[in-house]
Amino acid sequence: MLSAKEQQSIDDSRAVAWFAVKIAFGGLLIHYTLGSLAAIMFFFGWWWGETRRKPIAADEPGNYDDFE
Repeated sequence: MLSAKEQQSIDDSRAVAWFAVKIAFGGLLIHYTLGSLAAIMFFFGWWWGETRRKPIAADEPGNYDDFE
């Protein structure tokens, strides 16, 4: 049986992987419907947004680092 922390880590990894799959399929859809330039802009915007996202502080809701 997995501990709560291990299970949360697995759930987080699955969520990150599923998000990456959705981004990849979204990029392919944009590429085939609007062209390469639009797909490049989509991926650049996604990357830029990820780098600008505010990290969650330890005392804010949604932080599961100390979840047990």
